[in-house]
Amino acid sequence: MVSLICPACGKKALEEGDKLSCSSCGAVYIKKDGIISFTGDAGFYEGKFQTTHCEKKPRNFLNKLLYRCYEIFSVNYAQQRIRFIKKNLPDRGEILDIGCGGGIEGVARPGRTVTGVDISLPSLRKAICVYDRAVQADIVSLNFAGDSFDGIIASEILGHLESMKRVKVLEEIGRVLKKEGKVIITVETLGALRRKAEKTDRDLYRQYLVEQYGHFGLREPRQVLSEIEEAGFIVEKCKGVFSYWWPSLQMLEAFDNEYRKKDRKIGRWVGIVRIFSGKIWLRELFDLFCSVICWPLELAAGENDPNELYLVLKKNGKG
Repeated sequence: MVSLICPACGKKALEEGDKLSCSSCGAVYIKKDGIISFTGDAGFYEGKFQTTHCEKKPRNFLNKLLYRCYEIFSVNYAQQRIRFIKKNLPDRGEILDIGCGGGIEGVARPGRTVTGVDISLPSLRKAICVYDRAVQADIVSLNFAGDSFDGIIASEILGHLESMKRVKVLEEIGRVLKKEGKVIITVETLGALRRKAEKTDRDLYRQYLVEQYGHFGLREPRQVLSEIEEAGFIVEKCKGVFSYWWPSLQMLEAFDNEYRKKDRKIGRWVGIVRIFSGKIWLRELFDLFCSVICWPLELAAGENDPNELYLVLKKNGKG
């Protein structure tokens, strides 16, 4: 397992029972519920994003058929991310999940050791159940030596960070990633749906699509890619999703409010979504139908239309 670095002096720190000690400067860091803690202030994110994500495993023929349709037509927001991350992670080695929340079930397995880093202690209490180690720390300063990890997950993180922090996080990812390592990033963007919402009413956009989720770093897809390349990465794989349709629950969270009166089209869509959202099975069938209809549009979407990007990166080998 990758060694931890003392934030105070930058030297290797050793785990000793319920604490972490630095023999160089004498600093001591206490474990909380088995979680190594370097910080105690989570601010906005304290108690948020605690869900431990797991991939659905259908049991009967009908569920398998529906699930296969989900895989093809991008119905389920969380499931799409989980599958992309698992598919592209290295099979073996040291894995780091930054901003891990409650973690992803099935990422840690024999031959693959996973460390989760997050600022929220309640989230890490969930992550420690599915990961080998959990660390409470600010992701702008990763407490690991350089060239330590074979794979790094940064899912739904960059869209929450303002400019200077994004640059620092990307620098830190590059520093702790091994030369031949992979980075799997999923990032929210200012795509077609969000631009429509912003154009309709800037104040409502700020309230329901930015502040509600902490999305203070939303940028257009091409800006995201440009910033990543400037940070010293090569984009090996890029997939844009959710250009014109979000799953029902996300649609209601974002638009079942004052937006309904501001824009008639939004109001009609929200009304229809509410009708089909009373029962889980009905909602999922409705999402499947809408995703099938939108699928050709997704394939023909412009490079700046996706509201989410799934990326696989590697170091560019320069410097």
